[in-house]
Amino acid sequence: MDTDRNMERLVQEIFETRLTQQYAYHNFAHSRYVMQAAMKIGAASGLDTEKDQRLLMAAGLWHDTGFVSAYEGHEAMGCELAAVYLPQFGFSAEEISLVQGMIMATKIPQSPRTLLEQVLADADLCYLGTPDALALASKLFQELNSINHSFDAVQWRERQISFLSGHRFWTNYAIENFGPGKSAYLLSLQLS
Repeated sequence: MDTDRNMERLVQEIFETRLTQQYAYHNFAHSRYVMQAAMKIGAASGLDTEKDQRLLMAAGLWHDTGFVSAYEGHEAMGCELAAVYLPQFGFSAEEISLVQGMIMATKIPQSPRTLLEQVLADADLCYLGTPDALALASKLFQELNSINHSFDAVQWRERQISFLSGHRFWTNYAIENFGPGKSAYLLSLQLS
C-alpha cells in the first residue's frame, strides 16, 4: 500500500534528519526491525486482519520516534508524534489511541494490557532471543555510554544479567521462539 510506504519513509526521514549519530541502537533500523517482528508475532498470535497488521506496523515504526526529542520519556513523545502524523495516513482517533497504548507498552518495565500491546512489547525486545543479541546489546551499550551513562564492560554485563533475569515475553509465539535463545544468551553472560 502506497500510504504505508509513505508512512515508513516519513519515519525514516524523521530519524535521519532529527536523530544524532549517538543513537547506535534506537534508530530507524531498530524501528523497522520492530515493525517487521510485530507483524510476524501478531500474525502468529491471531492478529492477522488487515487492520491489526496495520496497527502493528504503525506502532512498530513510531514506537521510538520520541528519541528525537528526549531519551527519558521517549515513549510519551513518540505517542505525541504518532497523534500528529497518523491522521494523514488514514488512522482514526480510536486507532491512534490503540497505537499509543502499544507504544507505551514498550516502556520498561513493560506492562502490556492487551494482545496488541503484548505483541509490540515482545517485538521490541525479541532480539534478546536471537543470534544477534550480543551485537545489538553492544550497540545499546555504545549508545548509553554516548548519552551520559558511563558503564564499563563489567557493569554492563551485570546490568544485562539483571535485566534478562527479570524480563519475560508475553505472547506464546515469543515465549516459544525467543525464550530459548534469551535463556542461552543469559547463560553465556553469566558464564563469561
